[in-house]
Amino acid sequence: MTIPTPVSIAAPPRLRGAPWLLAVSLVLASPLAAQELEPRALQNAPIGMHLIGALAGYSRGNLLVDPAVPIEDARADVWSIALASYRTISLFGQSGKIGLLVPFATGHWEGTAFGIDTAATRTGFADPRLSLSWNFLGAPALTRSGMRGYRPGTVAGIQLTVAAP
Repeated sequence: MTIPTPVSIAAPPRLRGAPWLLAVSLVLASPLAAQELEPRALQNAPIGMHLIGALAGYSRGNLLVDPAVPIEDARADVWSIALASYRTISLFGQSGKIGLLVPFATGHWEGTAFGIDTAATRTGFADPRLSLSWNFLGAPALTRSGMRGYRPGTVAGIQLTVAAP
Protein backbone atom coordinates (compact mmCIF):
# COMPACT_ATOMS: atom_id res chain seq x y z
CA MET A 1 0.00 0.00 0.00
CA THR A 2 1.36 3.42 -0.99
CA ILE A 3 0.60 6.64 0.83
CA PRO A 4 -0.20 9.57 -1.46
CA THR A 5 2.07 12.58 -1.28
CA PRO A 6 0.30 15.69 0.05
CA VAL A 7 -0.29 18.38 -2.55
CA SER A 8 0.50 22.00 -1.74
CA ILE A 9 -2.03 24.56 -2.88
CA ALA A 10 0.04 27.63 -1.96
CA ALA A 11 0.95 29.94 -4.82
CA PRO A 12 4.45 29.47 -6.21
CA PRO A 13 6.90 32.19 -5.14
CA ARG A 14 6.86 33.80 -8.59
CA LEU A 15 3.06 34.38 -8.33
CA ARG A 16 3.13 35.95 -4.88
CA GLY A 17 3.95 39.31 -6.48
CA ALA A 18 0.74 39.20 -8.55
CA PRO A 19 -0.73 42.35 -6.92
CA TRP A 20 2.44 44.24 -7.92
CA LEU A 21 2.22 42.92 -11.45
CA LEU A 22 -1.44 43.90 -11.66
CA ALA A 23 -0.73 47.43 -10.41
CA VAL A 24 2.13 47.95 -12.85
CA SER A 25 0.08 46.53 -15.72
CA LEU A 26 -2.80 48.89 -15.00
CA VAL A 27 -0.50 51.89 -14.89
CA LEU A 28 1.25 50.97 -18.14
CA ALA A 29 -1.89 49.81 -19.99
CA SER A 30 -2.68 53.26 -21.34
CA PRO A 31 -0.97 56.59 -20.91
CA LEU A 32 -2.68 58.88 -18.43
CA ALA A 33 -2.06 62.59 -18.15
CA ALA A 34 -3.44 64.11 -14.97
CA GLN A 35 -2.27 65.69 -11.78
CA GLU A 36 -4.10 66.75 -8.68
CA LEU A 37 -2.16 67.47 -5.54
CA GLU A 38 -3.93 66.58 -2.32
CA PRO A 39 -1.92 66.91 0.89
CA ARG A 40 -1.77 63.74 2.97
CA ALA A 41 -3.70 61.74 0.35
CA LEU A 42 -1.48 58.72 1.00
CA GLN A 43 -1.03 59.21 4.76
CA ASN A 44 -1.31 55.94 6.66
CA ALA A 45 -4.21 55.79 9.14
CA PRO A 46 -5.72 52.98 11.23
CA ILE A 47 -8.11 50.68 9.39
CA GLY A 48 -11.80 51.36 9.94
CA MET A 49 -11.50 55.07 10.71
CA HIS A 50 -13.98 57.50 9.23
CA LEU A 51 -12.52 60.89 8.29
CA ILE A 52 -14.68 63.94 7.58
CA GLY A 53 -13.41 67.21 6.18
CA ALA A 54 -14.62 70.63 5.10
CA LEU A 55 -12.75 72.62 2.49
CA ALA A 56 -13.01 76.22 1.32
CA GLY A 57 -11.38 78.07 -1.55
CA TYR A 58 -11.39 81.45 -3.21
CA SER A 59 -10.03 82.35 -6.63
CA ARG A 60 -9.96 85.73 -8.32
CA GLY A 61 -8.23 87.04 -11.40
CA ASN A 62 -7.98 87.27 -15.14
CA LEU A 63 -8.98 84.38 -17.39
CA LEU A 64 -6.81 83.25 -20.26
CA VAL A 65 -8.81 82.01 -23.24
CA ASP A 66 -7.83 80.71 -26.65
CA PRO A 67 -7.06 83.66 -28.97
CA ALA A 68 -9.56 82.26 -31.49
CA VAL A 69 -12.40 82.77 -28.96
CA PRO A 70 -13.92 86.27 -29.25
CA ILE A 71 -13.64 87.06 -25.53
CA GLU A 72 -11.44 89.83 -24.14
CA ASP A 73 -10.68 91.19 -20.67
CA ALA A 74 -12.26 88.16 -18.95
CA ARG A 75 -12.18 88.12 -15.15
CA ALA A 76 -13.56 85.73 -12.53
CA ASP A 77 -14.38 85.82 -8.84
CA VAL A 78 -15.15 82.30 -7.51
CA TRP A 79 -15.87 80.94 -4.01
CA SER A 80 -16.07 77.20 -3.40
CA ILE A 81 -16.68 74.92 -0.44
CA ALA A 82 -16.70 71.14 -0.25
CA LEU A 83 -17.55 68.39 2.19
CA ALA A 84 -15.50 65.20 2.12
CA SER A 85 -15.89 61.82 3.76
CA TYR A 86 -13.21 59.10 3.72
CA ARG A 87 -13.06 55.58 5.15
CA THR A 88 -9.75 53.78 5.70
CA ILE A 89 -9.61 50.24 4.33
CA SER A 90 -7.22 47.33 3.93
CA LEU A 91 -6.32 46.48 0.33
CA PHE A 92 -3.98 43.51 -0.26
CA GLY A 93 -2.66 43.93 3.30
CA GLN A 94 -1.73 47.58 2.74
CA SER A 95 -3.62 50.67 3.84
CA GLY A 96 -5.97 52.60 1.60
CA LYS A 97 -8.87 55.02 1.60
CA ILE A 98 -12.15 55.28 -0.23
CA GLY A 99 -13.87 58.63 -0.27
CA LEU A 100 -16.49 61.02 -1.59
CA LEU A 101 -16.11 64.78 -2.11
CA VAL A 102 -19.10 67.04 -2.88
CA PRO A 103 -18.18 70.62 -3.92
CA PHE A 104 -20.44 73.68 -4.06
CA ALA A 105 -19.38 76.88 -5.85
CA THR A 106 -20.57 80.37 -6.60
CA GLY A 107 -18.90 82.67 -9.05
CA HIS A 108 -19.13 85.87 -11.05
CA TRP A 109 -17.50 86.15 -14.47
CA GLU A 110 -17.28 89.23 -16.64
CA GLY A 111 -15.62 90.23 -19.87
CA THR A 112 -16.17 91.49 -23.39
CA ALA A 113 -17.71 89.02 -25.85
CA PHE A 114 -18.16 90.02 -29.49
CA GLY A 115 -17.48 93.64 -28.44
CA ILE A 116 -20.30 93.65 -25.86
CA ASP A 117 -19.67 93.88 -22.10
CA THR A 118 -21.06 90.67 -20.59
CA ALA A 119 -21.34 89.24 -17.07
CA ALA A 120 -22.68 86.02 -15.58
CA THR A 121 -23.19 84.67 -12.08
CA ARG A 122 -23.63 80.98 -11.33
CA THR A 123 -24.22 79.11 -8.07
CA GLY A 124 -24.60 75.39 -7.49
CA PHE A 125 -23.06 72.00 -6.93
CA ALA A 126 -19.99 71.05 -8.93
CA ASP A 127 -19.13 67.51 -10.02
CA PRO A 128 -18.83 65.09 -7.08
CA ARG A 129 -15.67 62.99 -6.87
CA LEU A 130 -15.14 59.40 -5.82
CA SER A 131 -11.62 58.43 -4.87
CA LEU A 132 -9.66 55.31 -4.02
CA SER A 133 -6.11 55.49 -2.71
CA TRP A 134 -3.81 52.56 -2.04
CA ASN A 135 -0.41 52.63 -0.34
CA PHE A 136 1.23 49.69 -2.08
CA LEU A 137 4.62 50.10 -0.40
CA GLY A 138 5.61 50.82 3.19
CA ALA A 139 2.20 51.40 4.79
CA PRO A 140 0.75 48.16 6.16
CA ALA A 141 -2.92 47.98 7.10
CA LEU A 142 -2.87 48.40 10.88
CA THR A 143 -5.47 48.75 13.59
CA ARG A 144 -5.45 51.66 16.00
CA SER A 145 -3.38 49.71 18.54
CA GLY A 146 -0.98 48.52 15.82
CA MET A 147 -0.26 52.12 14.79
CA ARG A 148 1.47 52.83 18.13
CA GLY A 149 4.62 50.98 17.10
CA TYR A 150 4.50 51.97 13.42
CA ARG A 151 7.44 54.04 12.21
CA PRO A 152 6.95 55.24 8.62
CA GLY A 153 9.75 54.84 6.15
CA THR A 154 9.46 55.09 2.41
CA VAL A 155 5.79 55.05 1.42
CA ALA A 156 4.53 54.82 -2.16
CA GLY A 157 0.96 54.73 -3.32
CA ILE A 158 -1.53 55.52 -6.03
CA GLN A 159 -4.80 57.42 -6.03
CA LEU A 160 -7.60 57.15 -8.56
CA THR A 161 -10.25 59.88 -8.59
CA VAL A 162 -13.34 59.83 -10.79
CA ALA A 163 -15.46 62.95 -11.26
CA ALA A 164 -19.09 62.27 -12.11
CA PRO A 165 -20.42 64.45 -14.93
